[in-house]
Amino acid sequence: MKTVETRTNILWSGENSIILLKESADVVETTAIGFFRVDFSPAGSGHAAFVISDLEGTGRKEDKVFACYTDRTEIAQWIRDTTVGTLPEFKNHDLSKIAIRSGRFNALGNTLSSWTELISTEEGEFRFTWSKLKSPFNLRVPVGAVPSIPYEIDTIIYPAEQAEVVINGRKAHGKVFPDKLGDQVHSTAFLAMSETWYR
Repeated sequence: MKTVETRTNILWSGENSIILLKESADVVETTAIGFFRVDFSPAGSGHAAFVISDLEGTGRKEDKVFACYTDRTEIAQWIRDTTVGTLPEFKNHDLSKIAIRSGRFNALGNTLSSWTELISTEEGEFRFTWSKLKSPFNLRVPVGAVPSIPYEIDTIIYPAEQAEVVINGRKAHGKVFPDKLGDQVHSTAFLAMSETWYR
């Protein structure tokens, strides 16, 4: 008889979806979105969206967004200090002083085709959409496999062939590019669902 294994060293669980929009495949992104829906963590549960964007790709100060939107400040602070900075997708950004602002969250869609996260803020509505979703695959990241991440990760990845970021009616410049994880087809935009990080 096979034995049932249990684990109690859970750091956090939930969702951690990403959008990186670029002008071309080999340049730094003009928009980086890190979206977190947390079911369990030492800070409890809640949402946080880290939004870094040069909306028009011009470098003008008035076109830039650099903020985290959340429905629980404690969650946003914990993710900022523990999680998001370890992700290779955010290696080009220092998030230690990112502004933390309030937002209300809602989701709609179907992981068989497209998924949208909506955030209502005092600055307007934010809309993040992952579309032309590919079949999911399970990603397991052992400790040390990614030098910046000191944790073990188990998640389900849905690569998106297209993604759109709209901030208060303004569509962010750039597009999604294909990527690979080993031999697995991947993307610079993806849903990461059923995600668990282990201590």
